[in-house]
Amino acid sequence: MLISDRFKHVEEMCKLLNFHDPMGLILCGAPLDEYSPEALIIYFGWRDSFSFDSFNNFVYSVFVKQFGTIRSRNLDSFIPISKELWSYLKKNIE
Repeated sequence: MLISDRFKHVEEMCKLLNFHDPMGLILCGAPLDEYSPEALIIYFGWRDSFSFDSFNNFVYSVFVKQFGTIRSRNLDSFIPISKELWSYLKKNIE
């Protein structure tokens, strides 16, 4: 896969993360590339997930690792975000 294709996918994933804004950063005025590091980590690590549940755990763990303990969010609250990311990745990359 070309590097430009990878960036396109990461950019689309970032748009999904911005839409869901799991940490409320976009709402507070953060730049639109705020979730780029998380999108990159998810993009390069998603294939290690053997099911949607493991992918949701992975997405949640990425945010915990990047932001520390997430008191206002739990694992289940990431399901809508993970569903959209999982669907995008399965449709466009696999």
